[in-house]
Amino acid sequence: CQRELVIDSYPATLNWQITVKNTHPTSPSTVLGVSDPRLPGFQFSPAPPFDLGLCEETSATFPMTTQS
Repeated sequence: CQRELVIDSYPATLNWQITVKNTHPTSPSTVLGVSDPRLPGFQFSPAPPFDLGLCEETSATFPMTTQS
């Protein structure tokens, strides 16, 4: 899901949310890592490695302040 926003004043704090889903149809999955090169300093919680059962998902929110 992508959204487009217009920022009218700076500094502005943007809140990013990353969701990890287990899409395997019959087995649990082990998440070995979560990263996004556009979010320096991002740390997913819970910290990998962690397991997701069938159809499970987990999300983490990360605030980032932009100056311009």
